[in-house]
Amino acid sequence: MIIDFSGIEPTVIKNFRGGEKDTVTRMYVDKNNKIMQGTLEAGASIGVHTHETNSELIYILEGKGKVMYDGKYEAVEKGSCHYCP
Repeated sequence: MIIDFSGIEPTVIKNFRGGEKDTVTRMYVDKNNKIMQGTLEAGASIGVHTHETNSELIYILEGKGKVMYDGKYEAVEKGSCHYCP
């Protein structure tokens, strides 16, 4: 199955999960998953949160940043894939 994010209307989420600035996302949702293509402007962040009942994969297409995993920050950049089980 191919998901064409260009055909999905973008949603702006202000201060996503308590983070800074705006996150622009296009979401595909079905009964099993939510798949998001998100963009954060420079200096934006997603708030610290946990995944108790689900997992999260983040694949970085461009730019760089950091994610917190198991209480420690890890650097991510273009080509990195972060997995939070």
